[in-house]
This record gives sequence, C-alpha cells and structure tokens, in this order.
Amino acid sequence: MKRDASLDVLRGLMLMVMTIDHFGGPIADITRQTIGFVSGAEGFVFLSGFISGIVYGEYARRDPGLMVQKAYKRASVIYSSHVALLVSVGLLFLANRIFAEYWTPLAPLFHDHAIKAFLLGIALLYQPRFLDILPMYVVFLLTVPFLIRQFKKGRAPIVLSVSALLWLSAQFHVRAYLLDGFAHDAGIYLGYFDIFAWQLLFVVGSWFGYRRTINSSASTGNDTAIIWSFFIVVVAFFLVKHGYVVIPGLDTVTAADRGTLAWLRLINFSAIVLFVGALTRKYNELFKNNWLAFLGQHSLQVFSYHIVILYLIMPVRWRIEDMGGLAEVAVCLAYVASLTLPAKMHQSYRRRIAVRNTLAEAQ
Repeated sequence: MKRDASLDVLRGLMLMVMTIDHFGGPIADITRQTIGFVSGAEGFVFLSGFISGIVYGEYARRDPGLMVQKAYKRASVIYSSHVALLVSVGLLFLANRIFAEYWTPLAPLFHDHAIKAFLLGIALLYQPRFLDILPMYVVFLLTVPFLIRQFKKGRAPIVLSVSALLWLSAQFHVRAYLLDGFAHDAGIYLGYFDIFAWQLLFVVGSWFGYRRTINSSASTGNDTAIIWSFFIVVVAFFLVKHGYVVIPGLDTVTAADRGTLAWLRLINFSAIVLFVGALTRKYNELFKNNWLAFLGQHSLQVFSYHIVILYLIMPVRWRIEDMGGLAEVAVCLAYVASLTLPAKMHQSYRRRIAVRNTLAEAQ
C-alpha cells in the first residue's frame, strides 16, 4: 500500500509535540494545548485509528483472514514494546535507589512492590505514568477486525452509537466505580486516560479511515468553506482557552477534562480534525516535511524511545532548570532531535530483514 506522506507528517508532528510537552520548559509553554483544549495525545490516537481503518480496511477488501492476522500481529508488536518499556523502567528503579526517588511518584508500585508491579504491568493492569498509551493501543488493535467487519456490513451507525455510549459512561466515571474498592488494594492502576472515553477517537478515526478505502475522492467540493468555517471555530476555542473570551457559568477545567475526554475537549478536537482534514485535501503540499514523515513512519519506536529518555531525564531535570531557560531550550531541542536515532535504527533493522528475506527467497 502506498503511504500517505501527510499522515506520516501529522503523526510525526504529534510525536514531536508530545515529547516537548512531556519535557516541559519554555518550548512546552508554546506547544502545550496552545490552540485550544487539545493535546498531541488526542491527535495521535485519532490518527492511529484513521490509519488502522485505511490499512486494515484494505486488507479486509483483499483477504479478510489476512486482515485479522496483520491486526493481531501488530497488537503483539505493540504489546511487546509495552513490556520492554515496563521492564526498562523497572530495571531503572532497581538499579539506582537515588534516582528511584524521583521516579516513585510516576510509578509508586515499583518502589513498594517491584515483582507485583511487573506482573500486573505484563497483564496490562498496572500502567504507570507515560506507560498507559500503548496498553490502550493493544486493546484497540484487537478490536480492529471486529470494527472493520461491522463497517463492511453497514453497521457503522450501531458501532458509533455504542462507542458514543461508552464515552458517555466515562463522563460519569463508570471505570472508577467498577474498580473502586478493590483496585487500590490489588495494586491495579489503568492509567490516566479513561479507555471508555478515548476509544471514541480511535473508533471514529477507524470509521473515517475505512470510508477512505471505499471512497477515494480527494475533495468534498466544499473544502474552502470548511476550512474557513472551522478556522473560525478553532480560533474561538483558542480565545476561550486563554481567557480572552469568558463564558459565564462554564467550568472549563471540568468541561475540558483530559482523562475522560470531556465534551468541550471533544468538540474542540472535532473542529480541529475537520479543519486539518480539509486543509490537507486542498493544500496537501503544506504537509510535506521529510523529517516529521520519517518519525511518523517509525512512530512506535520513536514513542517508546522518548518514554525511556524521559525517565532518564527526570532525576536531573532540576539541574537543567537551575541552568536557566536557554539551557532548557537547548536540552529540549537536543531531545527532540535525538528522536531521529530510534527511527534510523528501526529503518536499518527493516532493511536488514528485507535483504535477509530476499536472499532466502533466492536460495
């Protein structure tokens, strides 16, 4: 399948933004939810769903059995990456007690009960801070064959309705009610992001991606109107987010809650998706950046690398702050530039595998 460079660029952009936001500092003051009540995580999850809809929708058209095989294989790769991250973080805890003091607020169970943390983490029942995205993807990928089958059967309205109901349940904190009373004692922690809420982004993204496989039209014919309409909406959210416009009675903290993907955040993100979608269709040349596209093509490896480096930076973060804003900017830029390393390593690995397979076939 031919890759859409604009999707790789957008995914690379989300990775870069998340890296900066997680590091913090002066640059993060610019990138962190600047255009409204939206972060890089929302875009990353939606794009993952969108690309899954395209890729596995195409597999389903060619060979439904292959679709299932590919989806489950990808889920196993993501799961393996999560376990590798979990083990890496756990070993960091055990290797240096002084550094572990800085990591304890991020993953307290490793400090108190390391073996229990490993076992629950492998079972996806313990997800320390920054290690709660990949487990969601594992679950999402396992549902992709079912989603694509339902889309093919014309049951998208039912699927989307159920997804919306799950999102609604998250607004009433159903997950917390289900786990309350035993999760804390058992050491179970399912991460900051409520999967009941965030699945909506992946499911809707998958639906849009699947629609693209059956309707390859590059334009809706009204892209200019869509761009200007939703540009105005996005600007309005920007003004509300930064206090230039105050809506009486609106509690933006609750209405834009990130963990449960609350209604204000969801509407804000939807407006941005429609705006950017129309923009990519009409002005695709704007979404060409070889470096960002390169990161997007190796997103799993880049994401995993940025988490490990983030944990390593945490214990010395205060020293960087003491050196001043320029030092923070310099380290942040170096951190972002280093994202090229895992992408290059994965590219080289894939090339070696391709050469090995070619030689095996020749023999």
